[in-house]
Amino acid sequence: MTRLFAYELAKLLKNRRLRRLLGVLLVLDLLLLCWQNLLRPSALPAGAYRRIGDELAPLSMQQKGLFLDEKYTELTALQNIYLLFRDEALGTPAAVLRARRGQLAETLGRYLEVYESGEYLAYTSSLSKELRFISEIRDEYQTAASYPDFLEEIARQANALSGISIFQNSGYSAESLQKTAKAFAPLIGVSIDYLPQKGVLAATDLSLSSVVLLLCVFCLSGASLSEEKENGLLSLICSTRAGRGKTALAKLAAFFVCQTALTVLFCLIHFFFCAALYGFGDLGRSVQSLPALLACPLPVSVFGYLLLFVTFQCAAAFVLGLCALTASLFFRGFYSGYLTVLAALGVSFALYGGVSATGRWGLFKYANLAGILDTVPLLGNYLHVSLFNRPVTRLASVSVFAVMLSLALIFLFWFRFQKGGFAPPARRKSLRQRLSFPARPGRGFGGLYRHESYKLLVQNGFAVLLLLFAALQLPACFSAPSALLPEEQYYRGYMLQWQGPYTHDTYTQMLEANEAFAPLRQLRAQYFSHRITQEDYTSILQNYYFLQQKQAAFQRVQAQAVSVMQRPGAQLVYETGYRSLFDFYDKKDLSDALALGLFCTAAFGAALCLDKRTGMDLLIGATALGREKTVRCKFRVLAAASLAPALLSCLPRLVQTGEAYGLPGLLCPACSLPFFRGVPAVVPLWCMVLFWFFLRWAAVFGMGCIGMYLSYRTGRTVLGLCASAACWILPVLLSQAGLSWAKWFSVYPLLHLPIFTGGSFVYACLLAVFFAGGAYLSYSALCTRYGR
Repeated sequence: MTRLFAYELAKLLKNRRLRRLLGVLLVLDLLLLCWQNLLRPSALPAGAYRRIGDELAPLSMQQKGLFLDEKYTELTALQNIYLLFRDEALGTPAAVLRARRGQLAETLGRYLEVYESGEYLAYTSSLSKELRFISEIRDEYQTAASYPDFLEEIARQANALSGISIFQNSGYSAESLQKTAKAFAPLIGVSIDYLPQKGVLAATDLSLSSVVLLLCVFCLSGASLSEEKENGLLSLICSTRAGRGKTALAKLAAFFVCQTALTVLFCLIHFFFCAALYGFGDLGRSVQSLPALLACPLPVSVFGYLLLFVTFQCAAAFVLGLCALTASLFFRGFYSGYLTVLAALGVSFALYGGVSATGRWGLFKYANLAGILDTVPLLGNYLHVSLFNRPVTRLASVSVFAVMLSLALIFLFWFRFQKGGFAPPARRKSLRQRLSFPARPGRGFGGLYRHESYKLLVQNGFAVLLLLFAALQLPACFSAPSALLPEEQYYRGYMLQWQGPYTHDTYTQMLEANEAFAPLRQLRAQYFSHRITQEDYTSILQNYYFLQQKQAAFQRVQAQAVSVMQRPGAQLVYETGYRSLFDFYDKKDLSDALALGLFCTAAFGAALCLDKRTGMDLLIGATALGREKTVRCKFRVLAAASLAPALLSCLPRLVQTGEAYGLPGLLCPACSLPFFRGVPAVVPLWCMVLFWFFLRWAAVFGMGCIGMYLSYRTGRTVLGLCASAACWILPVLLSQAGLSWAKWFSVYPLLHLPIFTGGSFVYACLLAVFFAGGAYLSYSALCTRYGR
């Protein structure tokens, strides 16, 4: 058993690809940590927390309160002085300024010299940031200082409720309050020593890093089991004398050691980074000194809390890894096991976010994978859930569930190993292989193209993935269009009436339409000439609501007419539909980039792994047609297949826009729209729609070309999918998480047509050339390397 454990552990540690991949993920986590704490525009300077922590450390709690109150009073006064001087510079009426100076007379006499000296900035670079920072620290101090009142309120509520006869010794609420009071009773008299909590909270905040940790778990589980299962080595191992039960336990032990070490390293990176950046303060002070953990019932120090956090994080990662290992052992294919784990995570997070904590199903809110992974609220908040109408603490329920789930998964893993029968997926006859049809020479589309089409559509699961993608995209086509606002309805009517070249007749019709707004002009003239009061003007104006909306729409038409006269060849076109179709306001293309990235990663990330793993590429390279013709055929099939996902990504928006606004004027010049002003006048709008679709097809085709090369280069399903995901999915996820510039290094610019016609035209063209070059180099490299 010891030898087996040492062998399994050495196999994981000596896996060069695994080490590289985990190294990349750890570097990515460090970059996310740097961005989250250093690069956010709204973040306060990190050094400010360390400096004020050093100043507060030698003071008592009372002295800290006086110090922060004095700072807050001074900065508030300086802010008022700044606002007064700013209003003077902006030309505020003298009467208002005199009244303000009278109110701030005492403040000016006390703090004017300090304001003029400019020596009041001790932590940040501006007065507004300084006041915001001190307000944050002062609020934290007041929360921590109120801890005795917090304990007293818990005891008071328990005593008050137990004194009511109908609640005595009965009922969920009474028992919950009694248990809460009993849990916090040992904390009466705990010493509170406030210091800034930013460092500890930032170190334990894994909101952005949780995806990286999940990828680490999947990589370890894949290296531990999936690779052996794919290449058939697992069947050979199970045929040996100690190849089943003992091997299963050895694999679990090796996985536990590696996963624990990786999670500890993961947490230590966070701890040392945040300690160097913000400082942790005295680790021996009680954890209740942190305002965010005021409701923690554990009588531990900050250091003890960090140890518990690491312990629970390791346990959560191990449970998640057990799920991945067991699922990959029970399912034949690679996708099925990991998709099952992701589905379980999705259900868990749905329960975690949708079930009420105080309802009868509150136990299921936390007794799931999401409840195990959310460590900070688990340790930092005291909460009861209902178990057969009896209050049970959240920590106890989650801990028991985690232990029971771990034991069940270990038993299932061991039992499946004992059963044996692990044939590699490539040798097993699946349903799609049973449904395959033999080649019929001489009939239609056959030969090499037919074979490559079958491999892409059936063997690589492109057809199934396309059906799933269609199931996600097509429901949006049948959703009811949103109702147009009155102003938009009037604007649409005007533009459909005057659509086309701007002529003298159009100008005459506009003058006639402008006469309908004479009552509004007369009303404003009466108001500005003081013939009616403000109240009368407002009251009468309410009766002209729809006329106001119509006037606003007419003014939009006039502004568009002026713009059209300044652009030769332009015409009047109803532009709202085109703004929605081409996502002029940048609300939809980023999500489309994520959807297409997920599809291309799953469809092409492992497209050529089977050829390389089984040696089929060597056989193809020795045939008469050779590698170059085979690769050319693969890419032609890929180009034809890329039309379907590109069309599915365009179809919902086309249908929604057509139903809500319509797309009139498709034969008009594209330069009629302001955001296409740089397009030649000979290009009609329907060409821009085709160009929009072509960009999407090119994006899918390019991602497929590069993904096929990466899959062949890596030769492993896990590595191929991870490489494709890093290229197409990760930048979009970073952008949606707040790192907005990351989207410019993804496929998003190819999907966002306004970039090609706006100020970023040069960048968009360079990116398109770079992307096309990458696809061509992938094709050339496969022509050279395929079968060698």
